[in-house]
Amino acid sequence: MKRAHVNQTVWWERSSIIVLTVIYLVLFNRVIPHGDALRVVRQIQESHLIWNPNHLIFDPLGYGWYALLERLGFSISPLGSFEIISAVTAIASLLIFHALLMQVGVKSWQARALAVTGLFASQGFLSMAISQYYFMVQMPFLLGALYLGVRFMQKARSGNDCALCLYGMGVFAAIAGTIMFNNV
Repeated sequence: MKRAHVNQTVWWERSSIIVLTVIYLVLFNRVIPHGDALRVVRQIQESHLIWNPNHLIFDPLGYGWYALLERLGFSISPLGSFEIISAVTAIASLLIFHALLMQVGVKSWQARALAVTGLFASQGFLSMAISQYYFMVQMPFLLGALYLGVRFMQKARSGNDCALCLYGMGVFAAIAGTIMFNNV
């Protein structure tokens, strides 16, 4: 009975994270898009990629994301597609952070809710989440690496091996680092 109650509480917490984040991002949408986002939008509209060494991974990621949404049949502007990828990765990041709090044993749902809200409301996180650009993309990978690091430490303390955690942590950190690689 107690396990079912915990699962139901966690389900409500995660559902609330998703719903409240979507509501916030829709209600408090940026009026003036990010300058780099406008540059990429112009390039998409002109169907001409200008490879920018300052954004080795970001620009192709933006093109690919927009092309994917178009191929899936969504009629959306390039800027709208950037808003969606920011929102999706922001929500994924908050859910991973919530899972991290569960992993480290934060038992109080109120404490978890405050911690997730604090992360979301932080200037760095929130500005990336509403930037109408894809800055937020690396965040799930960074938090995923942190989650696996904590999981590895917990398993090691109990005498268990979790080499897969280390491999995953390395892969996530490499992806996050590659995404952020710029200014060549």
